[in-house]
Amino acid sequence: MKNKITKCAAALFAILAIFFLVPAHAETNPLDKKSTSKGAVCPLSDEQTQKSIDAFGKMVPTFTQEPRCVNCHGGVDPFAKPTNHGGGTIDEGTDCADCHSEMLGRGNGGPSKWQLPQPAHFFKNKDAKTLCKQMREVFQQGVDFVGHLIDDNGNSKFTEVAFHGTRGLNERGRDLVDNYHDEPPQNMSHGKLIDLGFAWVDSTGGEFKGDVDCGCEPQKYAVRVSYDQQISTPMFQGVKKMGPVDIPITFHNDGSFEGEQTVYINGDAVAMVCTGESTASMTLRVKGNAKEEFQNNRMHVEMESGSPLRGNASATCPRIHRTESFTGGSQAVLEKDIQGKVGDIMMWKPGVGLPGITTIIVGEIVKVKP
Repeated sequence: MKNKITKCAAALFAILAIFFLVPAHAETNPLDKKSTSKGAVCPLSDEQTQKSIDAFGKMVPTFTQEPRCVNCHGGVDPFAKPTNHGGGTIDEGTDCADCHSEMLGRGNGGPSKWQLPQPAHFFKNKDAKTLCKQMREVFQQGVDFVGHLIDDNGNSKFTEVAFHGTRGLNERGRDLVDNYHDEPPQNMSHGKLIDLGFAWVDSTGGEFKGDVDCGCEPQKYAVRVSYDQQISTPMFQGVKKMGPVDIPITFHNDGSFEGEQTVYINGDAVAMVCTGESTASMTLRVKGNAKEEFQNNRMHVEMESGSPLRGNASATCPRIHRTESFTGGSQAVLEKDIQGKVGDIMMWKPGVGLPGITTIIVGEIVKVKP
């Protein structure tokens, strides 16, 4: 009697869990959603990235070792000759419902339909990093991923069938399998897998961020900066150039980032019969924040000098040569709002209030090796 009560309580808990956890947009196909995060910067800190890798890793043995998961996702090929499919080799185009028809109905009351996933969605022979990127590619939002673990987002009940261990087999299908018996996963419960799914999404701040590799492996970025100043007056022609120089940026848990780098500016000039050149260095600082929502990525970037410009300038005329050191430079802050994708370009044209001087500063978001 006690065992019956325990089983009833467990069943009731599973039903209640599914009722309360089912995503608000159930009965939708995540594949129908269009991603706007292709190439998006991953705004996770090193700590968050490692937590995400660890959290996803706890689900990988279930995906790749539990027969009810891996067999559906590439472990069994019913069209191969020979095949490990219980019903033997079948012709492509065969209606799987001839044998796999005993499945709970969809969220809208319609029948579930047994079918194989696309080869791109197979689990067989894939490591954790590859599977992590695969999930990110398929599920645009964290709620889509968790919804699939619960009830395939209100679509066909593959996950529930997997944890019942029935393979959705009807009487005809069971007769084709030698010594048929239910084979639910041995090392993972449905509720526990759902909890692990939530934990993975929570590890990245409660939502998927960045491109498909964000949270699956370490990512590093930099702001690539170049400086070009042209001086052209009747008496003076000159140019000053810097870069391009990569300024590495580090993200914090709140999506803010910062970084700095020493940069060098070289100049050449001609004035009448005299020539000149200069070399100077300064610390260039970048900071800002990246905020991401589904189909609404944005990034705010600020750039400023972190130290005075220091260097030497020399001039050579027919009868004189002179070299002097100098210190100075503007302390202005340059700001720009961008979408936050690798390759985004920022351009500033700060004015100096003098005719004949044109300054262009260009920044680009680039991905660099971790």
